[in-house]
This record gives sequence, structure tokens and C-alpha cells, in this order.
Amino acid sequence: MNLGATNGLIMGNYLSLYFAELNLKNISTDLSKRLTEIDCEFSYFSDDFYFFCNKNNNDKVVKIFDEVLEKYELERNEDKRKIGPTKLLIVIIW
Repeated sequence: MNLGATNGLIMGNYLSLYFAELNLKNISTDLSKRLTEIDCEFSYFSDDFYFFCNKNNNDKVVKIFDEVLEKYELERNEDKRKIGPTKLLIVIIW
């Protein structure tokens, strides 16, 4: 499945996308609650999460993310983890 490109979300019909988004929303809610003690913002698109935090908090954020994923019987793909500086100021007005 997925042409061997990834072990992430399996592509399927719209009902599959609905359930995937429902899980991702729940994961997002749990992360928001757990990250309140850390100055960290995050966003996600599909099954990719993006965290924006101080580099001193990287390990804490990864630990919290792993714990939240474990609650949903999911795990992070270490090969896709990228940590680096950003010079972008991201402002989202919704």
C-alpha cells in the first residue's frame, strides 16, 4: 500500500480521510494541553507535524509528542525528524 513510499496514513476513500482527520484533531488537542508548560507552537498538515520552539525544549517536545502518539497506538518516524533553525516569522490570522 502507498506504493512503499511511507508507512504513514494509508490513502483511501473520503471516509478514511475523515477518520484520519478526527484522530489528528484529537492528537492536536492533547498536544495543546501538554505543551502549555513549554513555549512551543505547532501545526500539522496531513500526517506531518511542525513544532516551533526554543532549541532548549526540543527533547521535551519530542518526548511529549511520542507520549501523545503512543496513546493512539501510533509512533513517530525517526527518519523524518528534522530539527533546524528558522528565520521565518510566521503569522497566521484566521
